[in-house]
Amino acid sequence: AYEISTRDWSSDVCSSDLTISADTAVALAGHRGHLVLSGIAELDPAVAALLAGHRGQLSLPGLRLLSPPLAAALSGHRGDVLVLGGIRSLSVDVAMPLAAHQGSLLLTGLDECDPAAAAVLSSHRSPMAIGGPAAISVEVAAALANHQGVLTLATRSELAPNLAAALAMHRGTLMLPDLAAFTPETAMAFASHRGMLCLAGVTVLDANAAEALVGHEGSLILSGLRSISPAAARALSMHRGSLDLFPLTQTTRLDSVELADLLRRRLASMTLPNVSILDAPDSVAIARSLASSAGFVALPNLRAASPLALAALRSKADMVLPPDDAIELLPEP
Repeated sequence: AYEISTRDWSSDVCSSDLTISADTAVALAGHRGHLVLSGIAELDPAVAALLAGHRGQLSLPGLRLLSPPLAAALSGHRGDVLVLGGIRSLSVDVAMPLAAHQGSLLLTGLDECDPAAAAVLSSHRSPMAIGGPAAISVEVAAALANHQGVLTLATRSELAPNLAAALAMHRGTLMLPDLAAFTPETAMAFASHRGMLCLAGVTVLDANAAEALVGHEGSLILSGLRSISPAAARALSMHRGSLDLFPLTQTTRLDSVELADLLRRRLASMTLPNVSILDAPDSVAIARSLASSAGFVALPNLRAASPLALAALRSKADMVLPPDDAIELLPEP
């Protein structure tokens, strides 16, 4: 990224009043990478229209206020991403031109957004991210749910069921990276969502929440999930859409048949690089489950297992294991 801040300008220019000339805007528009103008506090709409000729990602974190003419000028940005992280509020008159932007639109610092402005933004056809310290209302969530592309909301670590139900009406890709507290009631509300649901902030999923999510019919991304109980694994294996379970393949403890069954049923093949020991009470059943996987299975760093567990693993022709002399034989569980 090429970043311009107050240090790039002569010392007689106050950062709070920093702006750029038309000639500078034309020169910057010729840059083909990520352009971050962190010291720009205000822009003339005519100059912004010249800067909008930039074809890469354009970030203007120093802008705090947008007038309708300035928003209209920036909406003509020809790059793939426009980031306005300093904007704290959004009126309908400003939302209308921004919604016409052809690339991804990131408004990551909003303090407030009224339902009317959210309804206008929902007509934006490219990926859109809304975030900030403010908590969105059910009315705003319902308005944003009409957006038909990739919608990222990064405003809450937990959601009430009624707010989740409003967002679940969204039919595109819904990304909630900051959602960490995932109750069964919230999970039940999201079960009605029919697009891709990305819950990257959820690190633990209990059985009741997993059972509620079974009704979800789209792709489910749980890229932050680090552990799962046997009951939750059993429930999640019944999910009817695709599942992203990569984090679970990075576990150091493969200690339940239910987790092994979940992985083998939902992954075409798997590598478990951090499993070094199979010593759970059900280790033989776990090994048999892995060996019944349709695709290849690799445990490249396995260092200890019982004879029966090792025999079960080696019964699979395309099982990848260290040589026998590198694996310590444990007593049978």
